[in-house]
Amino acid sequence: SASLFVVGQLVVVMALPLIAVEDQRPIGLSLAGLASIAIAIRNPVAPARPWYGALGVVLVLAGAADQGPGWLAIACLALSVGATAAAVVGRGRASAALRLLGAASAAAAWATFMLWAQWTTETSVIITAVGAGMLFALLGVAVQLAPSSKVWAEAWGSVGLLVLLISAMGLSLPDVPRTPAGQMVGAGLALAAVGTALAAEPVQRTWLRILTVLLVAAAAGAFLFGIDADARAVTATAVALAATTTIGIAVVAATSRGAAWRPALLVGAPVAGGVAIASAASVLPDRTLLVGALILVAAECIVIGRVVGSTPLLVAGPPLLSLSWMLYASEALSGNPQWYMTPVGLALIVMAVLLRWTRRQAGKDTATVDVVALELAGIGLIAGAALVQTATDSLGYALLAIVEGVLVALWGAVTKVRRRLAAGVGVVIVSVVMLIAVPLLPLLPEWRGAVLWVAVAGLGLLAIVVATFIERGRAKVGAWVTSLSETLNDWE
Repeated sequence: SASLFVVGQLVVVMALPLIAVEDQRPIGLSLAGLASIAIAIRNPVAPARPWYGALGVVLVLAGAADQGPGWLAIACLALSVGATAAAVVGRGRASAALRLLGAASAAAAWATFMLWAQWTTETSVIITAVGAGMLFALLGVAVQLAPSSKVWAEAWGSVGLLVLLISAMGLSLPDVPRTPAGQMVGAGLALAAVGTALAAEPVQRTWLRILTVLLVAAAAGAFLFGIDADARAVTATAVALAATTTIGIAVVAATSRGAAWRPALLVGAPVAGGVAIASAASVLPDRTLLVGALILVAAECIVIGRVVGSTPLLVAGPPLLSLSWMLYASEALSGNPQWYMTPVGLALIVMAVLLRWTRRQAGKDTATVDVVALELAGIGLIAGAALVQTATDSLGYALLAIVEGVLVALWGAVTKVRRRLAAGVGVVIVSVVMLIAVPLLPLLPEWRGAVLWVAVAGLGLLAIVVATFIERGRAKVGAWVTSLSETLNDWE
């Protein structure tokens, strides 16, 4: 050990003059580097070994680079082999660092080899992407067969992922044609997804499952890029991926099978949904794609909100559904406000119902100001449009308002909520009054003289008759009011 240390020092001293000569510089750098590595191996001062080793590697690589890319590729490959061999016998952090160095050196060797071979950018991107994908697949199989190899898979997989991403970014270069580069990069990403999926179970890493989902999405994107897909194809693919992940979330929540994949699905669904919305919005004013994308995102919000217990996500679903309907109605249907006001009112009511449900599950008060305001606003929007159109368009809308009021009242009776019952009855009363009063309004200017007095006399007679019936049925009315009060006493 001492002899090797001394010889190494002498070689470094002898190599210094060679470095000063331009023609001999590669030899001098390489000799100095190898001597520094020898010193690192046999250095009696342990803390100095990493520094000597790093200096030796830098000098060897500098010498090889000075000689040309071919020699640099060989040097990087030799460094990868040496670092990997050292990692096999090493321990602890040193072994982990050597594994990473071996993988990075192999990637550098590949990059410099492509420069030396003078491949075109297209060829480099395609072969690198497919090769990185195959590396991922092999690592996944290795981890499946021998879980103890996961430490090696982590090092080589990290470097492989970086190489794969760089090759995917190469699709944006002007001298790389979409076809077949896009499809081949997509194949590489898909192979990488297979590898991470295989390794996820033995390694038990959540981020590997998330990476799998993202790689699948990236593979689909690269393939679509390769075929120069239009917005319709991109939106359809994103919707399919989002629907698949959303269904997976629901199945996992219902059966508890594959629960380890839930975080990955919870990441994939919003990503795919966001891509669908962005792609659909890119073709506006054509709203067809955006309508479908909004429906999908609304379903995502409801499912994810229910699974993770997020009230904001849960109540965001109905407004998105309402918005999707209004976008459709504004293009496909007439300008009747019923097509817009009724869906918005229903969305508000559903939001209120979902808020009540979540708070009831948590043991909290359900009749809060926000819930009551949402319910009444929803009822007002649904019935209000019909009441306004009764006065402006046709009396037929009063009948529609009566039906809506009856349905709201029945809803209140079934759910035992007094404000709903009162709101429904109020809508019915107002609708009946408008049904009678609206036809009479145009006649008011013509009621003069004897006609006016006859009308007043008729109203007075009607008031007397109503008062007589009320007087005779006062006891029955009182009993009915008492019974109704007792019935509604325990209602919300």
